[in-house]
Amino acid sequence: MTRRFFQFSLATLLVFVAAICVVLAVRANRQHKRRVAIAKIEKLGGKVDYLQQWQPYSGGTVTWFTKQGGLKSIYVPKVGISAWLLGDDASSFVMCVEFRKEAMVTDADLTNLLPMSELRILDIGTNTITDAGLVCLESLRNLKWIRFAGDTKLTEDGIARFQEASPNCVIDK
Repeated sequence: MTRRFFQFSLATLLVFVAAICVVLAVRANRQHKRRVAIAKIEKLGGKVDYLQQWQPYSGGTVTWFTKQGGLKSIYVPKVGISAWLLGDDASSFVMCVEFRKEAMVTDADLTNLLPMSELRILDIGTNTITDAGLVCLESLRNLKWIRFAGDTKLTEDGIARFQEASPNCVIDK
């Protein structure tokens, strides 16, 4: 009698296919939310840098000088198989968001960044962000550097609260 190693029932196959579909649907929904958020950021005058633009540094670190004269380094991860599975539009990993001087960004506009949990660098520019905007950014756990230029409405208490919630993030003011 021959033995069949990969013999499954139809019910097992259906459960397996359904589980794969659920995983892909959750990831596709997350990617859709990122695409919508990116469109809103670009409409506000923001510039979005994707992981593919940082590929020369993939799997390594990028180091630069901060305004205070210190060095800041971040790790640039490698692109995974999800880009192959869910499309190669590069919105699956946003490294950096920069708001230009002419962009008028408010605290409410910062909620557009929340679907980008992988965001590493945020350049707010000369916008009028308050402590409430920093509270919104606390959920971005991978954020390593935020730069504010010019006058801000941030208080020292608000910055201290943010640094306590996100100790790995440097605020360059």
